[in-house]
Amino acid sequence: MFCARLLGIPEHRVRVIMRDTGGGFGQKIVVQRDDMCIMLAAPKVGAPLKWVEDRRENLLAAGKSRQEHGTATMAFDEQGRITAAHSTSCRTAAPTRAPGP
Repeated sequence: MFCARLLGIPEHRVRVIMRDTGGGFGQKIVVQRDDMCIMLAAPKVGAPLKWVEDRRENLLAAGKSRQEHGTATMAFDEQGRITAAHSTSCRTAAPTRAPGP
C-alpha cells in the first residue's frame, strides 16, 4: 500500500518481490529512505531495480543509524491548549524521514 501511495498508482499495479529476510533483527518495520529512492527511481529508469546490501551495510546506514538532531518549542495558554509550535531538525541524509503508510 505504501508503494502505491508514494508512486500515486493503484495498489494492483505494484509488484514487490521479497526474498527471505532472515531473523528478527534489522530494519524491517518501516519503509526506509533507500527503499523510497528505489521506488521513485524504478518508473523513471523503466526497468526493475534491485537493492542489495549486507547486514553490516544495513546496520551502518539504515533507519535510526543516521545522525539526527531536532528541537521543538511550544507555547500553551492557561487551559493547556497549544498556541504556537516551532521545530527544527538536522540530519546526515537528504530525505527528511521514513514515513509509514
